[in-house]
Amino acid sequence: MVKMMDNRFSTSRQHLDLLEKEVNGKNPDPNKVVTEVEQIIKQCEVMKMKGIEQQRG
Repeated sequence: MVKMMDNRFSTSRQHLDLLEKEVNGKNPDPNKVVTEVEQIIKQCEVMKMKGIEQQRG
């Protein structure tokens, strides 16, 4: 479980880095920004659900 969460965290971090680069670029592409935000939210939702499943036993 810890390894899976570490992988999710790492993936989220990568998407955050890509989002930051896109937003700070000269001409941010709104579609890329939305895509990265959606991926970050997806990773958070998966981690949340896994945490709930773990609590339930």
